[in-house]
Amino acid sequence: KYYKIGNVELNHHEVSMFYSFNKISSYIKDYHKIICEIGGGFGSLASKLKKKHENLCFIIIDLPEAIILQSYYLLKLYPEKKFCFYKDFIKLTSEELKNNNYDFIIIPPWVKQKITDLFKVDYFINTHSFQEMDREIVNDYFDFIRKTINLLRF
Repeated sequence: KYYKIGNVELNHHEVSMFYSFNKISSYIKDYHKIICEIGGGFGSLASKLKKKHENLCFIIIDLPEAIILQSYYLLKLYPEKKFCFYKDFIKLTSEELKNNNYDFIIIPPWVKQKITDLFKVDYFINTHSFQEMDREIVNDYFDFIRKTINLLRF
């Protein structure tokens, strides 16, 4: 099913992403630096937010199957941006990761704890995937969020 808005036809997913984009974007301030999306799908929301908020670093944590799609999609949209993928992430020192000013850091969940020691995240986003996870995995993510959230930026 498609929804017609002006001359543009959008499917349900696109309408949902634009709704999320507008809602989230209204909270992002110029002084925010890092957003982490857990379960970013193919990268639709991150791509829209990056377009509006160019100076933000996006950390995307997802399963390998989704990372393949996100990497392809975001690289096609933003070939000029600086990416850090899993193979780089595990090799780089903490100082190298901090100082490289990445636009996108795309990693699987099993290395997310390294983020806690490196960055303070201004916003965490999860639009759909927590309801698909076991309770213990969601609890682990909430523990990760508690340790990593930048409470000074609110």
